[in-house]
Amino acid sequence: MTLPDLWENFLRILPLKVVEVSPYFGTFVLIKVVMSDGQNINIRALMCDWKLKKNNKVLASSGDEVGKFKQDFHSLVGGCLINIVKHEGECLELIFDAGKSFVLNENLEQYEKDDELITIYVQGQYEIRYTPSKGFQKEFDQPTLH
Repeated sequence: MTLPDLWENFLRILPLKVVEVSPYFGTFVLIKVVMSDGQNINIRALMCDWKLKKNNKVLASSGDEVGKFKQDFHSLVGGCLINIVKHEGECLELIFDAGKSFVLNENLEQYEKDDELITIYVQGQYEIRYTPSKGFQKEFDQPTLH
């Protein structure tokens, strides 16, 4: 399966129910979602700047203290991830129900163009990674982190 096919197949399984959101490492964020058949998918926002928004108002950002953004992200639990869109300049936007979105921007002052902004791990099947320099890539090997 080609990457465009894999990405299209992934987008077709949306919406996905959010079951957990937590700080991952520093300002990295782990979003755990589940498919209707119970299969887990881990979405990790990694080496990037991010903003959590509701109706275009910023609720939290990667510059906030962990305690603040932990509380704001908890509001996503029980809702659904309904789309992921690649924008010019804003890199990626994860769109949730209830007017919420999670916008990921590259930060070339802290990270490299080859660093991963996001990884999407579909348990036991594949991992999709996004870097500013290479775009979307797929991995079928053992993922580096779960």
